[in-house]
Amino acid sequence: MATKIKQVQKTVSGEIDVFVGATDFKSQVLLDTECGGAIENNLSIIPDGAVITLRRGTIARKVTVKQEGSGECVANFMFVSKVLAETFQFKPNTRFVGTYNPANKTLTLRRKRVTVRNVVVTSSSKVRIESVAIGDGLAISMGNYLIGGELLTLKHSTTRLRLRYVRIGDLFNNDFRLNPLNIRRLGLNAGKTYKVAYNQCTREITFLT
Repeated sequence: MATKIKQVQKTVSGEIDVFVGATDFKSQVLLDTECGGAIENNLSIIPDGAVITLRRGTIARKVTVKQEGSGECVANFMFVSKVLAETFQFKPNTRFVGTYNPANKTLTLRRKRVTVRNVVVTSSSKVRIESVAIGDGLAISMGNYLIGGELLTLKHSTTRLRLRYVRIGDLFNNDFRLNPLNIRRLGLNAGKTYKVAYNQCTREITFLT
């Protein structure tokens, strides 16, 4: 007698940036998990049109998933209605880790305040001493959706600099430009690749290596 082997579906996870107000459907979310320039995301296993449980902490609601096609973007994202945003207390342009359990069709979101990425420090005398210029591709990849003009804190070892954020408005630009004086102040080397951590809440960029 043949023995049936039950296939166990594995839980998968991935980064998701939550945007608010893109849909009028109160119980529908638009999910894009195959952005060409984003970190690989396995949440594409959620079928288009699937009814799942969306969960954050103790809050849970049934929603219908509409999978968007892959496009020119550098971060995987989910659009929700204002009603859902209020229910789940989502703030616009915030990063989460989404964990999907196929067994019970539940997508659990956990806030991801800090994102680690690699950056190449570029020296540019055109960047003012009080500023840091960052390409949109790199900024969004790190979870930085600021519009420009805000203050960022750059930290390396014991040195901290408060610099004005200048956007380089190109979705696929990954530049991280500093005035040569600030590179020296931070103890960095132009042209070198560093691992940095960006905190969405404190707007701090910490050089880890």
